[in-house]
Amino acid sequence: MKKLKLGIDFDDVMVKTHREFIKFIYNKVGDIKKVSKIKIPKGTRYNDTVKIEGDKNNEMIEKLTFEYFSTNFEMIPIMDNAEYVLGKLSEKYELWIVSSRPVTSREFINKMIDSSPIFQKIFDKNKIILQLTEMTKESLLKFKYNKGKVCSEYGIDILIDDYYENVYDAMNYGVKAVKFGEKKYPWDRAIDIKEIEKKCLNNKLFIGVAYNWISVLNML
Repeated sequence: MKKLKLGIDFDDVMVKTHREFIKFIYNKVGDIKKVSKIKIPKGTRYNDTVKIEGDKNNEMIEKLTFEYFSTNFEMIPIMDNAEYVLGKLSEKYELWIVSSRPVTSREFINKMIDSSPIFQKIFDKNKIILQLTEMTKESLLKFKYNKGKVCSEYGIDILIDDYYENVYDAMNYGVKAVKFGEKKYPWDRAIDIKEIEKKCLNNKLFIGVAYNWISVLNML
């Protein structure tokens, strides 16, 4: 029997990207008191989740965000229980990584796979979808969340993603979806979150909210 295709977001689903991003900003600024959490706007990106004191027009945070994602930085820790659960799910599903990262991140993702004996066994490096074609400040700022289209093109049956916009977009293309990490991330407190959250919860293709990887295993 042919396995269903399970699409898994990379950042903040497989690995703890935002936590490491905050550490990176703190280290660059040199004084954590200069970095503060802010009210999260609509259409959240990483540079929207922190504010640096005295950073006019958010130029510094945008520059640091670009630096963080454009370099092969130190290995980001794998999410708790991700290896165990994905190992189990690989018995039932064909695993794909579906990421908004640029194509230049392929080497970094491959290194993450190689760092885990379990991931080496269950992931095919030819089954990694990267949405951004280039890594520039302009492309990052203009990027729109639209994983539904790529999931449809590659025949993904179920998407696991931490961002409601991607979850909703996937369902609009007939793809079932799991929202990962409810109220765990800053973008879950965005000013428009209630509207999109309600749309997801009322959609028949919405599988549910998974607070962690054990929750994902129980759902799938």
